[in-house]
Amino acid sequence: MKTDYVVEDIRKVVDRVNRYVERRVDGFPRVQYMAGHFVEVNSRIISKSKSPQRMDIFPLVALRLDTTPNVTQGLIKYDLNIALLMATKAEWDAEYRYKEMFPKYLTPLYVMFMRALKEVRLFCWEGEDIPHLPIERPYLQGSSNSNTFSEFVDAIELQNLKVNKTYGCMVAV
Repeated sequence: MKTDYVVEDIRKVVDRVNRYVERRVDGFPRVQYMAGHFVEVNSRIISKSKSPQRMDIFPLVALRLDTTPNVTQGLIKYDLNIALLMATKAEWDAEYRYKEMFPKYLTPLYVMFMRALKEVRLFCWEGEDIPHLPIERPYLQGSSNSNTFSEFVDAIELQNLKVNKTYGCMVAV
């Protein structure tokens, strides 16, 4: 049975987000993409953060793997977890993060990502809105938890993003 690779499909969504970014006049940074276990993504972030181009890895869309699609009657059902990440500083408090990082970077990235997810027409879902749970996570950091990052980041995590895929899947937007 032929299956699609959701890793590449989400990359296409991020490519669409970057087309939106290119049209903006306020200098929103180009969005990067990684897929893997959060431990692997964290390791890649740490590796890149040692370079002079540290800020070039953010904003970042990270698709958490493994995905376990449920295939039923030709319909591939995904329950994805995606993190939208932005570099931050340890000394910033929650009020500053909610005043600066979320409205300037993370919330616009969330809006663009959800719009792009609809417009790429690679997925379908039940209802008008894409089912998911967005969780704002100021200072998603801490080396003791494998679901967090060693680098200082703020994030909006999209948990239980329920999308389906079938060939020719079209959604009205």
